[in-house]
Amino acid sequence: MQRAELPRLRAVLRTFAEITGLNLVIDPDVKGIVDVSLHEVPWDQALDIILKANRLGYVADGTVILGGRRQVAESQEVGYLESPTGTVQGALEEFLEGTFPRLANRPIHYRWAGTMGFTSDGLPVLGHVDHAPGALYAVGFSGHGMSLGFAVGRHLARRLCSEDAGEEVEELFP
Repeated sequence: MQRAELPRLRAVLRTFAEITGLNLVIDPDVKGIVDVSLHEVPWDQALDIILKANRLGYVADGTVILGGRRQVAESQEVGYLESPTGTVQGALEEFLEGTFPRLANRPIHYRWAGTMGFTSDGLPVLGHVDHAPGALYAVGFSGHGMSLGFAVGRHLARRLCSEDAGEEVEELFP
């Protein structure tokens, strides 16, 4: 199958939602294609495989978690304050209402925000802490800490436990 013929990630995720009845919220920035061949795999495992392959994840406990949209207020979203901004929260509410009208009037129990570190290529910077043998750092997740954090954390933990002793820290993102 040619790359152009492969199904789009968003369409595949919507198909999972239709088949399973899951309430699924997909950030508008989620893009990609799906190229898998699975046989006799339960739907929840297939969904997990596809999400992990695209550095995405989900929580299935009846709670709707919605994030993203920080690009609508880039000037407000830069800095060290860890409080939600009205502009971003409004954009999230508009997205939820427009995409899932039945969920629009549900109460919001918790809102959060955090500082974001950006790099010129959008990839985290990993390395050794000077003057602290065995200490490593990972910074600059460019707004993708939720998805990349687990992979980077596993990589650094293996490095610290000497499972990847011959591998340079920086090789995770060649």
